[in-house]
This record gives sequence, C-alpha cells and structure tokens, in this order.
Amino acid sequence: MIVDDEPGVRATAREMLEEMSGGFEVLTCSSGAEALDVIAGAVDDISCVILDLTMPGLSGHEVIREISRRFPGIGVILSSGYSETAVDGLDELPCFRGFLKKPYTSAELLSAIRDSHQDH
Repeated sequence: MIVDDEPGVRATAREMLEEMSGGFEVLTCSSGAEALDVIAGAVDDISCVILDLTMPGLSGHEVIREISRRFPGIGVILSSGYSETAVDGLDELPCFRGFLKKPYTSAELLSAIRDSHQDH
C-alpha cells in the first residue's frame, strides 16, 4: 500500500510496484485516515505500507503509531523528502521497517521492501 497526499508520488510508486511485484495488488491512499480505514477492512491482505511522513490531517507519525497499536504485524516503511532524523523515535515501534528518502528509484523501493520482509 502506498499512502501519500501527492497524486504524482502515488501514481509513480504504484507503477514501480506493479512492474516489479509479479502480480501483487497495489493499493493507494491519499490520507492517513483513509489508509487506516482500508487497512482495517483488508488487514490480512496488506503486507507492507509505504507511508509519507508529511500529510495534511493525520501525519505519518500519527498513522504509524496507530498502525503499530492496531495492526502491529503490518510492516511500515516511512518515506519523506526530509532526512532520516524525521523518524527518530519511531524506529522503536513494532511495525517500523525502514526509511525511504524521496525521491527514490525503483531499485531503492524494491530494496526497502525486500529488507522489510527479511528483518521480520
């Protein structure tokens, strides 16, 4: 699942994942609240969330905390154009699986997803 308030980022990341996923369905959400609703309805079908840190409404910080509380088995990779220091303290959460700096390439996205599954 891709969660980002920027339509271009969602579309590009979805395209990257669909090209490399080998048939996995890629869900997209434009807000943290929408993502939490979608996850609640499809928790068994979601293995990884690429979550933007800076969004209107619920921030990525709030969303990852809520995912950790309600759905700790789902891996979350935080993404931001800011430095990795933006995730300080969040790496202690059970669902945290890494940080992906924007803009990222297909190879970086794939590597982050692979790493997130190998660690857990």
